[in-house]
Amino acid sequence: MDRLHCALSQALKELSAVEDLRFADAFRNFVAKMERSFRQEEAWLEETQCPSLLMHLEEHARALSALHHLHSRIMAGGISEGREVVQYVLPHWLAFHITTMDFAMTNSRDHADTYGGPNAFLTEESDSNVLH
Repeated sequence: MDRLHCALSQALKELSAVEDLRFADAFRNFVAKMERSFRQEEAWLEETQCPSLLMHLEEHARALSALHHLHSRIMAGGISEGREVVQYVLPHWLAFHITTMDFAMTNSRDHADTYGGPNAFLTEESDSNVLH
């Protein structure tokens, strides 16, 4: 799972640097990467018969639904709204998801520290300017 988290963190950083003309396509690609990561997590949850499987699936579904709705708004010109979510909301959501759902799944804080823990998603800017 560590590699999934690192890959999402890197993809999020890359997405924040994309120019406006390419942002909608890059956002769509980022959401597809999240879908693949979530599917992998869900496969692990099912394999291990994790007791929190249903809650984890529901949280993934809610997040992806919100991102798909946001993508529609981005395609209609809401680039600044999309950038705000990428810069401020997603880093905090991913960090929260890792510390609650994913840590429960791995049941080991030491395991999470091997990739920098949930704060790998947070930058100084995202941490201090939550939805201004």
